Amino acid sequence: MNPILALDIDGVLNSGKYLKEYNLEDDESCVLDPERLKYIKTVLESNKNINLIMNSSWNSTFNLEDYKSLFSKYLSDFPVERIIDVTESSCDKTTALVLWLKNNQPSNFLVIDDDCLFDLSHPYFDHQLKTNYYLGLTKNHIDVIIEVLENPFSIMNKTSE
Repeated sequence: MNPILALDIDGVLNSGKYLKEYNLEDDESCVLDPERLKYIKTVLESNKNINLIMNSSWNSTFNLEDYKSLFSKYLSDFPVERIIDVTESSCDKTTALVLWLKNNQPSNFLVIDDDCLFDLSHPYFDHQLKTNYYLGLTKNHIDVIIEVLENPFSIMNKTSE
């Protein structure tokens, strides 16, 4: 299976800063920041083999088609066909992601989340990029994401402030 980018929404594709700028409350946060989507689109354009899965608390209310509609609503030319799956919503995000990875065995993967899903002792610890909730995904993350997904041996714990 191709490399996978596992995405969270809150703190990644939207941010505390974005929500504050548009006077949105956390419970109204079913919005995406088009600028953050452009960053993901840049990653996907850099390597036609990378696909996305959604690993978010939103999975309890959003299915695969809902995500595709939402992404295209906020960025009309987003390649929604590259969103290939949604992790289970019946368990926590870490468990859901581990199950998905076990069942699908991608060639490489990177998790982008504003929470640290794996602790230092977990074998997937080095496969995560932690964002800052207030900032979300930034332009500085693009090259790191591309490098890690294209070169599995370059993986190291990536943290952003």
